[in-house]
Amino acid sequence: MKIEKTFLFCLLVLLATLRVRCRNFIADEETVVVGDGSDLYVGNGKAAKEHYGTITFQYTPVGWDQEELQFNIIEQNLDQLSIDDTKGRKLMVFPEYALTTIKVKDDRKAAFRLSQIVPGNGIILCDDAADPEQDYLAVHRLSCLAQRLQIDLVANLVEKVECSATETNQPCGSDGVLLYNTNVAFDKDGRLLAKYRKFNLLQEPALNRTDSAEAVTFTTSFGVTFGLVTGHDLLFHKPAVELVNVHRVTHFVHPTAWVNTLPFKTGTQIQMGWSRTLKVNLVSSSYLHVEKGYSGAGVYRKDGTYRMAIGLETGGEPIVDFFDQEDAVDLTMKNFHTESDALMAEFSSTLLLNNKTAETCHGQFCCQLEIEADFGDEDHFYQLVAFSGKDGAGIQIQACGLVACANAEVASCGNALGESEYATRASFNSLLLKGNFSSSHVIPSTLHSESTLPFSFRGQLARQWHENSGWLFGLALRQPIKVHTFALYSHDYRVSNNAAATIPCLISLLCATVGLLV
Repeated sequence: MKIEKTFLFCLLVLLATLRVRCRNFIADEETVVVGDGSDLYVGNGKAAKEHYGTITFQYTPVGWDQEELQFNIIEQNLDQLSIDDTKGRKLMVFPEYALTTIKVKDDRKAAFRLSQIVPGNGIILCDDAADPEQDYLAVHRLSCLAQRLQIDLVANLVEKVECSATETNQPCGSDGVLLYNTNVAFDKDGRLLAKYRKFNLLQEPALNRTDSAEAVTFTTSFGVTFGLVTGHDLLFHKPAVELVNVHRVTHFVHPTAWVNTLPFKTGTQIQMGWSRTLKVNLVSSSYLHVEKGYSGAGVYRKDGTYRMAIGLETGGEPIVDFFDQEDAVDLTMKNFHTESDALMAEFSSTLLLNNKTAETCHGQFCCQLEIEADFGDEDHFYQLVAFSGKDGAGIQIQACGLVACANAEVASCGNALGESEYATRASFNSLLLKGNFSSSHVIPSTLHSESTLPFSFRGQLARQWHENSGWLFGLALRQPIKVHTFALYSHDYRVSNNAAATIPCLISLLCATVGLLV
């Protein structure tokens, strides 16, 4: 009898586990289009606007022009970021590396010198009337700032953890600590709600990362639950997409130090495309160093509306954008500094002449374009480009789209906006881009040719699973517009057959159920 009870208990546990795993897998690859997908249309919907206001920053930290960083820059940056008027907003978000400058990501000694200890959740550090120890200065002052302003607050810092105090497979540094790029969240009482250690480090050799991606959320004083992500986390499945698909998070805070990279990866392009595709609210606050390509912050709502801004001057007072203004103002291309994606040289391409349709393939990955356009008599170098494979960091990429290039060489499609000025005069009346992708997680990447911003997205994005060819994505726009980039972009994709992959789960569930009955 005892053996039978044990067997029954084990089967119950197995059944529950399999149900959760199968449910999560199916949720991660659910389709949003039903039918044959020929019309490639999904209604955008009229989601209600959120009932909380946010404060975002674009900020060049004190110390950005110093050769050697001293600890006092943390205090100076906190002084700069400590505003007096929140205008009734309920959430404030500081940029990535706003207290330390980006130099700490490359300089281990500087990172150690400016690192802080972050205590456990639930503590109100501002309750301690005594002067804080140096290791707790930033979290103490952030706690007091949130308390003084009566606002929920998210900031980014370098966290220090003694190797003996943590269980990790990461190698300990010679300094005896692990150093993390960490977001910290406080409520309006100054209580530490959560911390998230950035997992997807990009060219941050001085810092450590956790053994696995942490899915971290916090619930604000005003009752909204946010996911915490940092910088290029938006390009990876874990933890960002997992927070949406598994944990059902629909609000995100995103401190970032993003290098704007053409033609697909300027910060606001990715931020808006990610928010729109996943139907989530995203609050991005940006590090600002124009000459190195760092800029671009915004608040993006899941109904497709947004407010965004691009900083054009390094240094000075922080740019605080309360998003009270009307539609974002277009900014001139000449002040927008970008990097060129070196991977562009490996893309396949088709040069557009006066043709109405075009196709290009990179191996088995093909994209098609249908256009109605008026190029006039001016020479132009619009190209339809495509790529499927690994980038320099070994990450799987699939991308295709229409790009205004500097010349007929595909490598020039990543050149600065000013090298394709013809695009400010050419006009597209309609665009339809199609491609078969290996993943269901593909985002639109758009950029207006007359500004530094992605264009206001009134088009349609659709996807549908096809048994033999993967996920068919379509991006359609049927309004006159001047275009630099009109693309579909997938990063860190997973090759999966949704229908076939669910079969093992269903079989396991069936077997477990039969076992229970027997």
